[in-house]
Amino acid sequence: MEIIKTHGEYRSIPIIMLTTSSSPDDINLSYFQHANLYITKPSDMNAFEEVLDGVDAFFINLIQLPC
Repeated sequence: MEIIKTHGEYRSIPIIMLTTSSSPDDINLSYFQHANLYITKPSDMNAFEEVLDGVDAFFINLIQLPC
């Protein structure tokens, strides 16, 4: 992540950590390394689909990304 965020051409690409870990150390490290979003995957498939729908809605409908 750090390499992507320090490279001028790719700096504005959002980085989403999608993982099974809910460890505070993993969360803190991800944000320290410039993740934009940290999501712990639910084990239930329906809940997982809801999370993905929420991420999609967040990035498509709610925020403005650089052009």
